[in-house]
Amino acid sequence: ALFTHPTQKRGEVQGGIWNAGSNARTAGRIIDGDPQTFWQPDPADDLSSWLVEIDLGRAVLAKEIRLRFPSREGARPFRQFSVYVATGARIQVSDDVFKYEVAYRTTQPNADTLVAFALSGPRDTTYVLEAGLGVDEEREGRYRVVQFIRITADESSPEAALAEIEVVGVGDNVS
Repeated sequence: ALFTHPTQKRGEVQGGIWNAGSNARTAGRIIDGDPQTFWQPDPADDLSSWLVEIDLGRAVLAKEIRLRFPSREGARPFRQFSVYVATGARIQVSDDVFKYEVAYRTTQPNADTLVAFALSGPRDTTYVLEAGLGVDEEREGRYRVVQFIRITADESSPEAALAEIEVVGVGDNVS
């Protein structure tokens, strides 16, 4: 919430929860810094609404995302889920619809309370480097520019819950 930016439809906004498809009232718990609090989608809602989107408030050069899940009576880790990231690039110039790419997806049921994964891969821009500049492209590929993160449940479970999300970045503010 320390960073703000203009949007097409909402005006000037602070970073924080951009959208929660289910149980929006408690979605802020995943970014409150307290691993004892958590967000749970409503089991009565359709699986397609079991998602939460976070706006970091600015572009971040990120190297890792960590998801922390509770493991106690009534609150267990998401078993199957996907994580998407977006740089803030819009699909339509006049709307706040962003281009998301898959950053992580479970391949087998998850029971871990901490899931951490590195962000690497393609950038959303094309550039040509002059030969001999000494740019280490492998090193450059270890980070991604991220402003929005979407977490979606891919399997319903009545106890599914997410406690925290952490984005490990290289610096404070790319922009």
